[in-house]
Amino acid sequence: MKKGSIPVSCKTTFDGEVDTHGEITVTAVYFGGFNPLCKSIKALGLPWQGQVDHPGQLTVKDMQVKVRVPLLGGVCGPGPVTLEWTNHNAAATFSSVALGPDCAMDGTMLTTPPVDIQPRVNP
Repeated sequence: MKKGSIPVSCKTTFDGEVDTHGEITVTAVYFGGFNPLCKSIKALGLPWQGQVDHPGQLTVKDMQVKVRVPLLGGVCGPGPVTLEWTNHNAAATFSSVALGPDCAMDGTMLTTPPVDIQPRVNP
């Protein structure tokens, strides 16, 4: 994550689910890692909602975080975040995703247990 011009690398855990209709609900987010600034990042507005757009793309509609540090802190979002999905490694990736007013995120999210997203088959 980057707030303004300051990048912070954190291990982030998302808890949530994807239902059979492709609706995503993120219920909890934990920021951790070796950088002590990670503890100053907090998810706001949970649960976040989203959907599987198609088997190669997911969107979280209302992602929002607060960075609690002097001078450079503030709220990022809410806003939509689009992730590219690949089944072969059960991962979502995002690159330079902007979250206003001055935040950006890069990363790869791995699912546990692995998730395999398939096109919907209409009966």
